[in-house]
Parts: sequence; C-alpha cells; structure tokens
Amino acid sequence: MKKINSYELGPGDIVSDMELSKELGISRTPVREAIFKLISDGILERTPTRVIVKPLTFADIQEILQIREALEIASVKLIIDRGGLTDAQYAELCAMQQQFCTYVADSNYGDNFSNDSDFHCAIVEFSGNSRMISIFRMINWQAQRLRVLTLFTPQRYQDTAAEHQAIIDALHSKDISFAESALHAHFQATIANYAKILESPHWGRVLKGIISMSNIADSHK
Repeated sequence: MKKINSYELGPGDIVSDMELSKELGISRTPVREAIFKLISDGILERTPTRVIVKPLTFADIQEILQIREALEIASVKLIIDRGGLTDAQYAELCAMQQQFCTYVADSNYGDNFSNDSDFHCAIVEFSGNSRMISIFRMINWQAQRLRVLTLFTPQRYQDTAAEHQAIIDALHSKDISFAESALHAHFQATIANYAKILESPHWGRVLKGIISMSNIADSHK
C-alpha cells in the first residue's frame, strides 16, 4: 500500500504477486491475500489478464469525498444529539489540531497526512456508530493516495488547518448547523483543490519531483 500511496506504483501499473513476494522475501500466499483485500477495497483492479492499480479520476475523487462528507456530517449530528463531545474527545481533537499546525509549519508532510487522516477518523469514531465507522475506514483507505497529490499545492494546508479549527469549534459549541456548514465548506474546498491539481498538464511530472525531494529530506532526518 505504501508503494501505491507514494505513487511508486501509479494508476494502471501492474501489481505482480511474484515480484512483490521476491522483493519482500515472503511467500506468495500472504501477498495474494493482500492483493485480494486491496481489490475488494477498490484500490486495485483485476483485468482479464492482470491486476493493476485502479486508475484514479476526478469523478472517483469527488465520489470518495462526497461519501466522507456524508459520513462525517451524520457523525457530528450523532455526537451533538448525544450531548456533544466529551472533555477527553475535545482535548484529543485540539491536540491533533495543534500537532497538524506544527507539521504544516515544519513542512512535515508525511506526518501531516497521517494527522489529517486521524482527525477525520476520530470524528466518525466519536459517533459511536460501528457500521458508519466500518464504512468510513474502507473509504478512507481509498482516500489515502489522494493526500500525496496535495504536495502540488502546499499553500492549501494553511486553509485546511483553519477549516479543521472551524469544525472543532462547531462541535464544541454543539451547533449542528455550524458543524454541517464547516464540514461542507471543508470538503468543497478540498474537491476544488484536487480539480486545480488535475487540471494542470504538468502535475504528474512536478509531483514526482516533489515526492523525490521529500523522500531525500526524510532520509536525512
């Protein structure tokens, strides 16, 4: 999955259980099981002759983010209807937000992506609805490889931090209308940013260069 999220294996690339098992030094059985799981999760795709990384279109991105928005709005309704965040949950979101801002300031993109994922997962988990949590985890799996695309627009992270803060404030104030509006604004801005990235004819080449530079920086930490 790391190879897919980092675009070392890009959309349409062949995924070979034999090559991966040799690279990882393990038998083909666990590799095949992992491949089957990624097919069922919508990350890989089986064609008549091979397994490939499923191509990612703007329509796919919109669908993934629309589902996430619907789940998170439903989650905040459940949280607020139940009396709002507990003190511990509020403190957890605030700590995540503070850390996110630090990562953005330090250009620590790897931890930034992880923090962003954890923030949105926490909102759904705080709903207490086990089926929504399960669905969200599956769709968030598909969303992981979207985040690295935002390396193309690092200025967007400052806006993301402000939008996350608005979501936290809305939850803390127990204002359902405010929370819905904050989440909708966040996801609409996110969709617009991906549209901007994919509209650039040079985004793929530039992104590879940014990822390469980021990997070099990480290796020297």
